[in-house]
Amino acid sequence: MSTKPQDSASSQTGRTMTFALVAMGCVAITAVFKMMNQPASIEEYGKMGQEFYPEFTDPTSATSLQVSVIDTEEVKPMEFSVKQASNGQWVIPSHHNYPADAEDQLAQTASSIIGITRGAMISRWASDHAKYGVVDPVTDSVSIDEVEGIGKRITVGGPDDSTLASYIVGKKFDDSNNQYYVRHPDEDETYIAELDINLSTKFTDWVNTDLLDINNSDILRLDLNDYSFDELQGTITGNIQSVLERPTSTDDWTLAGLNEETEQVKTSAVTDTLSALSNMEFAGVRPKQPGLTADLQIDRSALKSQRDLDQLSQDLLSRGFILQPNREDQQLLELIAREGEMFVGAADGLLYRLYFGRAFTGSNEDLEFGMSSSDGSSSDESEQKASDEAESEGEESESDQDDEQEETTSGKPGRYVFVRVNFDPALLGEVIAQPEEPQEPAEIKTLQEKVAAAKEQTDDTEEKPQENEPEAAGDDNAEAEETDEQKLARLQEEFAAAQTAYQTQLTAYEEYQQKIEDGKEKADDLNRRFALWYYVIPGDSYDKLSLERENIVEPKAADDAEAEGGTAGLNAPPGLEGLSEAIMQNAGVNPADLGGLAPPSPAAQPPAPVDAPTTPDEAPGDETAEGDSVPAANPESESKPASETADEPADAETASEGSPPNEEPAAEKPE
Repeated sequence: MSTKPQDSASSQTGRTMTFALVAMGCVAITAVFKMMNQPASIEEYGKMGQEFYPEFTDPTSATSLQVSVIDTEEVKPMEFSVKQASNGQWVIPSHHNYPADAEDQLAQTASSIIGITRGAMISRWASDHAKYGVVDPVTDSVSIDEVEGIGKRITVGGPDDSTLASYIVGKKFDDSNNQYYVRHPDEDETYIAELDINLSTKFTDWVNTDLLDINNSDILRLDLNDYSFDELQGTITGNIQSVLERPTSTDDWTLAGLNEETEQVKTSAVTDTLSALSNMEFAGVRPKQPGLTADLQIDRSALKSQRDLDQLSQDLLSRGFILQPNREDQQLLELIAREGEMFVGAADGLLYRLYFGRAFTGSNEDLEFGMSSSDGSSSDESEQKASDEAESEGEESESDQDDEQEETTSGKPGRYVFVRVNFDPALLGEVIAQPEEPQEPAEIKTLQEKVAAAKEQTDDTEEKPQENEPEAAGDDNAEAEETDEQKLARLQEEFAAAQTAYQTQLTAYEEYQQKIEDGKEKADDLNRRFALWYYVIPGDSYDKLSLERENIVEPKAADDAEAEGGTAGLNAPPGLEGLSEAIMQNAGVNPADLGGLAPPSPAAQPPAPVDAPTTPDEAPGDETAEGDSVPAANPESESKPASETADEPADAETASEGSPPNEEPAAEKPE
């Protein structure tokens, strides 16, 4: 009997068993993987809807903020930070610990970070971080092709350097307005979270950028020092000083040395300068090298060697400033600025000294993030390079470089400014001396005793009526002699008035002294702030300042030719220039009444007296024509008829109507 069918059946059964075993193995492997992954999966999905930092509930507990990013173009780290120092002052570490007004703003930022919750989980793998833009810019190492995937890390710190909250914020989710990919720095999982964070990393948003904090109405004096200096030789050329002053904000400006006949102050330029000063805001700061005190003297304790002094000089020169011995006192140093100086005097006695250096050659990002040369990412290196090139190529190439900066940069470059403050009591106006308290006159006490004694005597004496009282005194005795009571009252009134005046003067003196004290204190505070920094102001603000005399002076407008000439033939008084003699007569104005300034017309001449000379050389008309004064008229001639005058025939036609030709009217007697 054949065995082939039996072998075929056995083979089929064996294959079936093999498939079954393989299937059972797959099921077992799947179960194992499921069991291995199930706990982690439950834990991950269990965080959805939970807050990242549920313990962070008090925004006022925040004492620091740090924002870290990566410059994707230059692949360099950038950071903005603000914190409360150990002395309680708020500073910006990323900007060389510049003082900040950050307490309220940090609390607002912290409030917007509290309560951020996890949304849907997008990924739990670290390999997906670059895809969603949540690579940590602080601790993660990335390749060049992953730079675009680096996120922004926001950390809010608390007391003792504790971390209250920290997030790595990535790309927006589905182009939504306020949903982002977010992850915890200590976790690999990436979530979608809704963010509405009140956060600014702009330096100027965290500080008081008003450089001078002054109103244009408070400015009473402007000193303009227009000069230039040779950086290689250290010499000054073209030093022109212009001093503008006004007693109060309502007075006109006066300029020392102004030719008032041909020149006048250009008020529009001065107004623009005042507006620029009152609105001047700085865009960034740079710390100066140690070794220079607030009053611009060498700090010997900070300079240990000649190398330190050379570094200080180089630091100043790179910003457009040099130090040189004072021309009056060689033991003192004075600061010379590349673009001149402006001194601004205010009504509170503060004199702000602004020294303008070279143009800032960095970028806005450098200003915002305030990178220092120590990290190799600052514009200070380019500034130093520019200074070195200027030393090797001379002043001309330096000017060319600035011109190129103007042309190649969008917007005008900023300008370095060095600021210091002095207190000048002369700006407060008239000096108010301490008044002397008035002393009561000794005569008051004497009179008080006399009046009291007289009153007692009167009370003891019986008053009797006086008979035959004399009549009132005449005009010569109208003023009766002052009695003791009247004199006492007068002296007391005068003393009271003196005391009132003293109190008024004392109040004015005390207010004056308080202004001096406040002004000195404010100047010291400002110098402590200004002495450590170079400030960078926008180029537009600098351009609005008139630093040259030719910009604040304009030719005086020429007077109108007709007004200068006046009335033809007449030296008319002010207000009557340009009027002809006929117009003046029609208006009822007699030129002869203008104080001898114009010759009278023939019709206005008085009649000549009878005995007046009639020869041509002595005729009154000729004398008047020569500009001499008209002789006084004879009183009698005024009442005589015209027929008796020397210049007219005595006939009836020329005689006065109603009067006999040869008779004089009877003179009226005064009553």
